[in-house]
Amino acid sequence: MGAVYSSHHFGSQQTSGRILHTMIEEVTDLEPGGGLLFLATGPVGSGKSSLVREIARSLPGWSGIMVSALSWQAGNEGALIEHILDRSGHDGTFTDLVDREGARTAIVIDDTHWADVTSLRALVEASRRLRRGRLAVIMTASDTHDASDDLPMSRLRELADHAVTLAPLDVEDVAALALSSIGAHLSPLAAAELRDLTGGRPGRIQEVLQAAPADHWRLSNPQIPIPAPWRAALDRRTRGLDVGAVLTAMSILPGTGTGSPGLVRFLADDLDGSLVDAAVTADLLELLPNAGEPVLRFTHPTDRAVVRATTGPAQVTRLHRRAAQYHRASKHIDAALIHEALGIEGTDDDTAERLSRRGEELGAAGRWLDAADAFNLAAKVAS
Repeated sequence: MGAVYSSHHFGSQQTSGRILHTMIEEVTDLEPGGGLLFLATGPVGSGKSSLVREIARSLPGWSGIMVSALSWQAGNEGALIEHILDRSGHDGTFTDLVDREGARTAIVIDDTHWADVTSLRALVEASRRLRRGRLAVIMTASDTHDASDDLPMSRLRELADHAVTLAPLDVEDVAALALSSIGAHLSPLAAAELRDLTGGRPGRIQEVLQAAPADHWRLSNPQIPIPAPWRAALDRRTRGLDVGAVLTAMSILPGTGTGSPGLVRFLADDLDGSLVDAAVTADLLELLPNAGEPVLRFTHPTDRAVVRATTGPAQVTRLHRRAAQYHRASKHIDAALIHEALGIEGTDDDTAERLSRRGEELGAAGRWLDAADAFNLAAKVAS
């Protein structure tokens, strides 16, 4: 799994297996009076919970305590420590629990961004001031939240011995995950489609793999199913909102699925921008800084997948042709050409020829990925 790390021991090319091996080694090597803080951050479905639980399960001879911080308890000072003591069945203080002779304690905390400040301070202090016991505090947190104004996640990352941010899986990782979980050899094309559909998040990938029988994934070109819970979640979040046109416009955008607010408003006939604003306010879309104009994208990749799967081909074609019109007017020739190709029903040798010529120009300029996209589209629309 790709990941970005801030630590003395992890480099940018390490895998989750390497993280697991290193963390197990460091925890088991702790001496009496030794403590270790480990923090894994990432979006929902990135695999951080699975990683930290596997670390805890791989510590023979250690007492494992697994808890989750709750959003409605974030302001209840000391609540998380009380929960840890309750889960351990210990009647004394937290220090008595973790700093006894021979004590080896691994505490796994999910959603640490909701933990109360008093409990977080107690955990950090215990890991630094032990005398007899050994303590590993193994935490997960969203990469978009702060625990509190007093002890934000950025501060917790600084205090942690190891802090990792889990990045999306690449195509090879997706194929390996499918092979290990359901025994299916996905083609590079199917693995790439599955990666794009899920944003490369392992948890989401597993949901899609489980949405169809294992034999389905052994087909040469399996259709990627949309899990029913994804549809239900989007229905729940959009109930009472008039944002369907905006979400549909966003769903047809190629590549990473980002688009300028101007383009999305044009495609959705959102003249005053109120529909886009409503989608952003409802956390369906998010506005991201960009080199030039900020861009919009789906907050949840699963929403993009659901909307795209429920948009008819005639509407997709119409939207691509309108997007090509918008980009031509804006003098964005490459973007216009891509949408023209995506808006073709059947074949169009003239467009294929223009794409091929553009691919050669991009290749000569050293823009190999853009050139490959142009050639790929040319092949799709050529007769």
